[in-house]
Amino acid sequence: MSPYGEIYDKVFSEHSGYQNPIGSPGFRLCLQNQERLMNLGPHHLDYGSGAGFAVELMRSHLFRKESFGVDVSAKMAASANARIGAEVIHLLENSRAPFPNDTFDLVTCFDVLEHLDPPDIFATRDEIQRVLKPGGTFFCNISLRLSGTIDQEGRNLHRTVAKPDWWDTIFQFDEFTVTKSDMEMTAWKRLPA
Repeated sequence: MSPYGEIYDKVFSEHSGYQNPIGSPGFRLCLQNQERLMNLGPHHLDYGSGAGFAVELMRSHLFRKESFGVDVSAKMAASANARIGAEVIHLLENSRAPFPNDTFDLVTCFDVLEHLDPPDIFATRDEIQRVLKPGGTFFCNISLRLSGTIDQEGRNLHRTVAKPDWWDTIFQFDEFTVTKSDMEMTAWKRLPA
């Protein structure tokens, strides 16, 4: 997944929306689902954490989680770690999060999956399942529309735009909702204990 790192270093540098928590779907969804998230155990990973706004929020007094993030963008990780004041955002190495199996009670993945090519979506699913504890919860949102931005390869940033049922077939969610106005789905899955 190394080309993604180059793409999102550039996107982060050129698009100020990635540098503000107000534009962060993860920040918004964590606040909207605060009560549910509070009850899911203390260990949290935000997969594709970008500028780290969800990680920072989950570490705050509102959630009190031991929260970490992984991303492909070195620029976003460095910016997040500087703002948070701790090395909590790590780079994915060979598509692998630098954490042992069965580490996290909760893994979130906000506005990430649609940015991947299909083979990488499957690899990401498997990696998320690897780091989740048995009985752990996966919470994500996925955009169902094209992005307004083209990357340096001339491709839409949303490389995989698919219907909710396609995503559900891959992840086998316990529940999902679709917001037509935003053209996004929000989904939850709990692993067997």
